[in-house]
Amino acid sequence: MTTSTGLVVRLRRGNASDADALVLGFERLGSESRYHRFFTPMPSLPASMVAQFTDLDGPGRLAIAAFDPAKPSEVGSADGLGIGVARCAPGNTDVRAAELAVTVVDDYQGCGVGRVLLEVLVVGALRGGLTTLYGHVLTENTGMIRLFQRLGGRDQHHVRPEPGTRRIAIDLEAAVTTMGPRRALYASLFG
Repeated sequence: MTTSTGLVVRLRRGNASDADALVLGFERLGSESRYHRFFTPMPSLPASMVAQFTDLDGPGRLAIAAFDPAKPSEVGSADGLGIGVARCAPGNTDVRAAELAVTVVDDYQGCGVGRVLLEVLVVGALRGGLTTLYGHVLTENTGMIRLFQRLGGRDQHHVRPEPGTRRIAIDLEAAVTTMGPRRALYASLFG
């Protein structure tokens, strides 16, 4: 897969064996990236979160991992260097909606990796029976807000205890219509 900036990335579905790569990727996130992802300073990724992020069993759970195949893997895999992940997990109330998160290591931000990850996640979530993905985004994280909006993301009025956040939802059927021929390419990841 090639991003809009010409970066070649390898994509695959995430799995439980990605725990070590996830921890090492977290270490390559700067403090601002960590804050944008977790809404709090986070010096290390707790083992409980690693377990949660790699638990992909069950409906509505999906992770897409991105790698730079031109650089060696930090964990010895043939995929290349881990550079990002997008994941979704079911919400508490609506079985056809799931909360999403996209994280790209600092050195690869602005290279189109986040967009590719989010688009693949949208296709996979739709194929898995979901209708909506939503995410909580800090209002200062304009890059992520623009990424959501490119796929038709709209603000939802929702009570959230953290000040300065927005809840943005993406209608999956509408979002895939914006992808053109990339949709078929992304679908090939799901058989």
